[in-house]
Amino acid sequence: YLQERQAKNYDEEYKLVLKSNPHRVLYGRNLSFRDMTYLIFTPTLLYELNEPRHKKVRWTRVFQGFLGLYVTFFSLVFYFMQICYPALKNHALNSYDCYIQILVPGFICWFLIFLVFFVFKLPIMGELTRHKNKRFFGDWWNARDFAQFWRKWNLPVHEWCIRHVYQEIIATFTISKKSAKLLVFVVSAVFHEVMAMYISNTWIPYEFFAMFSQAPLVLFLSYLQLSAKFSNLFVWILPVLGPAFGFVVYLRD
Repeated sequence: YLQERQAKNYDEEYKLVLKSNPHRVLYGRNLSFRDMTYLIFTPTLLYELNEPRHKKVRWTRVFQGFLGLYVTFFSLVFYFMQICYPALKNHALNSYDCYIQILVPGFICWFLIFLVFFVFKLPIMGELTRHKNKRFFGDWWNARDFAQFWRKWNLPVHEWCIRHVYQEIIATFTISKKSAKLLVFVVSAVFHEVMAMYISNTWIPYEFFAMFSQAPLVLFLSYLQLSAKFSNLFVWILPVLGPAFGFVVYLRD
């Protein structure tokens, strides 16, 4: 009887909510294949019952996004296959010469990958699902330390780490916030290594150590108390020197 009464009260509450806001969803009514599919294609890792959405798909922006995605992705594939790949497979070059040869092309490929995912692909998914939140990255190019760089580089993953890693660690264990942030770095480093291992079909823990080693560098930069320009210049070492080194380590035979 109590279960039937609770179900009846829930149905009455749901009808009242629908009268005030026809598009609002209450928990229990969202456990459907449609909602699961929507979460998969929405450019976010955090599920919300009622997210702000556009009234209709803006097809002009979708077309512009697909055009930019096509041009950028084609440029990435062409640039990598014509410049980086031949150098990586050239056994006449030692690893150091190969690294120097693809240093600038590696940085350009890294930047094109950023454009493909964060400037074109995710906004397209947002437009098709009518998702209002189109902020997928911050001004990472102005970051003063590596922690700030990673917070602004990938906002969907950063928000997921805050809710499901950082806040869960704080709530479960009696540790300081600095220790919790360090553990978030460890989790992020593991995920980066798994992705690199999947792409290259080999296990070399370079990506893990490269990611995790940035934690003491954050403390080092804060200890030096450099000006904003010098700190930002130090941070730019990562995207300029890192991609080519990763290509040589993971993709060179």
